[in-house]
Amino acid sequence: MNNFFSTTESTPVSGRIFIGVGTVFTGTIHAPQEAIVHGELKGNLSAPHVVIGELGVISGSVDADTLEVHGVVTQDVLSRKNLHAFKTAVIKGDLQYVEIQIERGAKIEGALHQAT
Repeated sequence: MNNFFSTTESTPVSGRIFIGVGTVFTGTIHAPQEAIVHGELKGNLSAPHVVIGELGVISGSVDADTLEVHGVVTQDVLSRKNLHAFKTAVIKGDLQYVEIQIERGAKIEGALHQAT
């Protein structure tokens, strides 16, 4: 897992957001660097790098350069570079991507569109 804190534990590193297990956030998030979701987001998410953990649920769309999905996304996904759907992923929406990797066991309910 990425380090979200600088050398002192109480000093956050800018440009990143972390939604922990048990946390529910409602609203739209635009993170300038990275977003990691292990809890629940009820809204849309955009960041250059997004990781959705196994317990992570996003009830909204995701817009990222690189996207790693271990959990659930219930709307459309745009990945400008690479999308990796791990075996525990559930995506219920259309996917637009440049490169994609889908592990055996991942569930996708939507159209796949490869961008150039």
